[in-house]
Amino acid sequence: MVVGALILLLPKAAGWQIGNVIIVMAMAVPPLGNVAMQRARKEVSAEFIMFFRSVISGVVLLLVSLIFDPLPSLTVLTPGFVMVLLINGILLFGVSKILWLEAINLLPITKTISLCSITPLFTLVFSWMIINERITWFQLLSLI
Repeated sequence: MVVGALILLLPKAAGWQIGNVIIVMAMAVPPLGNVAMQRARKEVSAEFIMFFRSVISGVVLLLVSLIFDPLPSLTVLTPGFVMVLLINGILLFGVSKILWLEAINLLPITKTISLCSITPLFTLVFSWMIINERITWFQLLSLI
């Protein structure tokens, strides 16, 4: 993953910038988290892990957002907006994370990550088919 990120970032980079370093570092952290989640899943349920992660990350993200932006007004919370948040947060993110926790509980992490490595391929193909996104040689090279 790090090599793929470097292939995409380096042609456009005019030297190393802090954002590039953060992206490369972010690519190196998930394997450590996966090992910790696999160990935790042997002790507690996937739902508890998700609840604990959500409480911690929710508080941290709320504090960071309050530092950089004021609270939004309640007029933003239209029924359609709330529905999109619920679908995205509960169905898409929540269910996929619970399935991921169960997968790394039942299979070795290396096999599970390999099975999920097809996600960038689907993203590339569907972005080309649905929104007519142009696929570059750098994207194909980083995919490989």
